[in-house]
Amino acid sequence: MGENMINESQKFLNFLKKKRKAVSFLFAVTLLLYLPMLTNFSYSIDSEAVVDNSKDLLFSWLTIDRFGLVALKKFFLFGLDLNPYFINTLTYLLMAFSAVILLYIIDQLIQTTPWIPLPAVTLYLVSPIHFEQNSFVLQSVEVMIGFNLMFVGMIALGMPGNKVSPKRLIFGMLFLTASFSIYPSIVIGASTLAIIILHLHELNKPFATFSVYFRHLVRYIALILSSLLTYVALDQIIKYFAHAPKNSYIQTAWGHMDTSLLMQIALAKFKQFFIFPNQPFELSVVTYLAVVTFALVLIMGLIRKQIRWTILLDIIAEYILVLSLLILLGNMIGPIRSLTPTVPLVMIVYSLTVMTMMPNKRLLLVVGMSFSIFALMLSKTTSDLEQSFIISYENEVKFSDKIVTSVQQLGINNFDP
Repeated sequence: MGENMINESQKFLNFLKKKRKAVSFLFAVTLLLYLPMLTNFSYSIDSEAVVDNSKDLLFSWLTIDRFGLVALKKFFLFGLDLNPYFINTLTYLLMAFSAVILLYIIDQLIQTTPWIPLPAVTLYLVSPIHFEQNSFVLQSVEVMIGFNLMFVGMIALGMPGNKVSPKRLIFGMLFLTASFSIYPSIVIGASTLAIIILHLHELNKPFATFSVYFRHLVRYIALILSSLLTYVALDQIIKYFAHAPKNSYIQTAWGHMDTSLLMQIALAKFKQFFIFPNQPFELSVVTYLAVVTFALVLIMGLIRKQIRWTILLDIIAEYILVLSLLILLGNMIGPIRSLTPTVPLVMIVYSLTVMTMMPNKRLLLVVGMSFSIFALMLSKTTSDLEQSFIISYENEVKFSDKIVTSVQQLGINNFDP
């Protein structure tokens, strides 16, 4: 990995020392918000599958192109039994660490008032979409490992303007490939983070010309595409030797329905999820933030007589990536959990852009407080989802115990299949 990565590691350690209060804050938020899950013994959807027949479950994951998830799950199946305490603790520690990595990326790209990045990254940490993902106990740890691998991989590819060694590029691409093999929708997350890195760099130091911006963009596209092709090739090889059939887990509706009808459905789904207020995931807020951010950058550009066209392009590209699953599938936005890390990442960059564009400290304080209040609202929603999850689990356990008791009263005590 060479001296380049050693230097990056040292920079990260220095960052942890310099930002220890911010890092402690992110871990404290994680502990306080997700404490009910950290102290709760709750299984989730399909959890019984890994207990009763892990072999069939792992094979089914191979058929939907998740060989990295299979490898990690085999590793985490050591021990005596499925352990929700261990899984939840590791999941949320990894989630807090992923927030720290994002704070590090922001710190490398923009020089601003020290507290500004914190409410933005907190929006990522408290997102209800993350709870939707992490409540799926069977894969929560592995997916969080995937997020961290992707974030580290993007750091390894280098920030704009920094020279990186070929070894470091290979290291970054391997990390991206590994993350895609755990959860394929991370491909969209990596693409989003690439645009965000360019976006944040431009907030601090605009590119000299559009061609310079375009060259950096093409570089990221090429590296992510190469990682994606490597993942696809490995996936096909592994499925061939494992005799794993093709599985249409999520299939596009384009080409299978009348185009005009499908466009009407897509528009209806867009309005339902991204225009009208919706609970509990508040996806429409991303749309409102995109409009506000775009308008603010344009207005400030007109006032300063220097419109940052590439930042406007970034804002549009980031929003398109938020909608990408709906665009690809046509008739649905996919499982809500597939929208992470993309949606929380876009919330970070939009909020950062708005705050850094504020012309004076008073307005900045008002906007910063507004985002902090919004983070508190998201925290409440996430906490509500946790309680609903726990209560639902407890009710299901009571119901199953009632069934077992009723059957035993009939004199049936042997429950072997």
